[in-house]
Amino acid sequence: TGLQALNLAKCYDLTNAAIGTVAKYFPNLTLLNLENCRKSTSGLAGLRNCSKLTSINLSNSDLKDEELVALVKALPGLNSIDLSWCGNLSDKALSTLVKTCRGLTKLNLQECRNIGDAWIKDFSLLFRKQTFLTNLNLSFCAITDKGLGNLVDSCPNLSVLELRMCN
Repeated sequence: TGLQALNLAKCYDLTNAAIGTVAKYFPNLTLLNLENCRKSTSGLAGLRNCSKLTSINLSNSDLKDEELVALVKALPGLNSIDLSWCGNLSDKALSTLVKTCRGLTKLNLQECRNIGDAWIKDFSLLFRKQTFLTNLNLSFCAITDKGLGNLVDSCPNLSVLELRMCN
């Protein structure tokens, strides 16, 4: 079908099989919202059939490092990713994300409390003068003055930077 956007937010009982069905029947999706879909994160790599997918919202899910890595390797063309409130993610998985999704323009990591200066340092080394990223939310993350300095140096085209309640 020609369906390009699908919002499944708060479909709490959505399963991995349902994700496979989405991928099979809606290969032209460009936007997918799976906010609060906690049972279906291990099936995300099945979205590889949705090669046109550019934006995904996985906020407030139980997403694990290996699931995020599998997703971004299957869909390196993602340019907008919402991972807010995904508390299981580590610096390492997020470094894989930015290495793989080279056209990333929007990234929401609000309340990913494992994210801090170590990730910012890796990020800034990877993306010295990164020209794509324009919107970044690191609110409630463990960012210090040094991390902020590294971030600003590496992303000159940021037009939106959210850092509310950073420690």
